Amino acid sequence: MLSKKDWKEIIYRNGKINATQVFKELADYAFLMVQASKVYCHFCNLGKTNYHAETIIGIIEDNTYDKKITQEDVSDMIKNCESIKELRKELKDYFDIAGFNSAIQEIKRRVGR
Repeated sequence: MLSKKDWKEIIYRNGKINATQVFKELADYAFLMVQASKVYCHFCNLGKTNYHAETIIGIIEDNTYDKKITQEDVSDMIKNCESIKELRKELKDYFDIAGFNSAIQEIKRRVGR
């Protein structure tokens, strides 16, 4: 975050406020706010753009898997399942996937099995 001194260096010229620079900074800020809001709405499936950061963070955390934990969980499933059928069920339940069997068939088709 910029300090008051930093802002003075940016928006003052010859001891006076440089209105052109102030408008440029405000335009940059407005652009950033609009673009960031669009990203939040896209990834969080939100209909409006004004949300507290905690709301966005919560939605993203609820809908994102931690890579290391997921890898460990899937590795455990592979080790512990006694059949492909059991593994499919575990993976389907873990990832809450509808149509998991058709997805497996598509993967097999693509790799030529």
